[in-house]
Amino acid sequence: MAFSMSFIPMPLVNTLAIAAMVLLFYLLWDYKDKHPLPSIGLAFILGGAFGNIPERLIRGFVVDFISVDWPDWLFFNRWPTFNIADSAVNVGMVLYLGYVFFIEGKIAKTDSPVTPDN
Repeated sequence: MAFSMSFIPMPLVNTLAIAAMVLLFYLLWDYKDKHPLPSIGLAFILGGAFGNIPERLIRGFVVDFISVDWPDWLFFNRWPTFNIADSAVNVGMVLYLGYVFFIEGKIAKTDSPVTPDN
């Protein structure tokens, strides 16, 4: 649970994290011979998910220690507190989704066979 959100019971969070890691391993295997960007993004997400699991199992919660202050005129006074694993998950999501939305479709269009209409 990124940014200290703790409204879901910890055993369920751990179960979801392990299930997500299995899915991430599958996606990494699926993208292994394709563009490197989704693999890098997925590796960041996997690393972030894996990084928080030991702390959840040992302490029962994750220590978030990076706190950023924003100017008061923005939408909120403080950015939620986070840690390095949260950052890795977010960077990985930006990389992966950037690939999916901006690159994957263009690659699919150039790889599709052109059939003449008669």
